[in-house]
Amino acid sequence: MSLADHIGEWLPIGDHKCVVTGVEVAKAGKNDNPILRVELTNDLQKKGKADFWLTEKALVRLADFAQACGLTKEEMANYDENNPESHQMLLNRQVIVRVEKPGKYTETTEWCAIDEELPPRRPVQPPPPPEEATMSGINPKEIPF
Repeated sequence: MSLADHIGEWLPIGDHKCVVTGVEVAKAGKNDNPILRVELTNDLQKKGKADFWLTEKALVRLADFAQACGLTKEEMANYDENNPESHQMLLNRQVIVRVEKPGKYTETTEWCAIDEELPPRRPVQPPPPPEEATMSGINPKEIPF
């Protein structure tokens, strides 16, 4: 396999119907807090990931993702975030995910069940006008960006 084989293997920005194809517990952050890294694959074999902190305050996000993946209340009641076997319940589940690039890297920012639709994307806010434009008396909304 060459470097060229990896071009375009990641999910591009947009909404994708995916299958959970991998789960892995890792450590992240300055305090080495545990995270669950979920691998997602679409029908074109492009991959993405979603990371979930396994801390008490952040479990609501993982619960929302698990529900979107179709876990039942009973399955979620038996889900133990400290037991690696529990994470296997997410494997082979389908979910719709939204990939965005809010900063330097792309992120999976939203998800929903496959029989639902994600809400419309939030519009990207244009950058503020340069300071000299606002001081010149020109209406900033009339500046073509």
